[in-house]
Amino acid sequence: MRLLLDTHVLLNLIETRTEQFAASVRRLLAEPKGEFHVSVASPWEIAIKRRLGKLQLTPSHSTLPELLHDLGIKLVLIDARDVLASVQPNGGGRLNSICIADPA
Repeated sequence: MRLLLDTHVLLNLIETRTEQFAASVRRLLAEPKGEFHVSVASPWEIAIKRRLGKLQLTPSHSTLPELLHDLGIKLVLIDARDVLASVQPNGGGRLNSICIADPA
């Protein structure tokens, strides 16, 4: 199963605070055959919030690429077609085929 993790989930994974996730989310994250992805916007969001002083993160944001690799998380690149498809009434686009994990 492919999972697209939001930034909130990613931050909790980085800080190893997964105990607050719902049991169903913890099971998905423990799935040995799981493919985990984050949008390229997540590292960008993390960098912006750190720069503004709105986010404290134990590891340096410069180590984020290595952390993602070590966690087995791949970046999903997005382009204008993905963004525009996400606002269409029926959705569409390749991002709809990925499950999104929410921490609750």
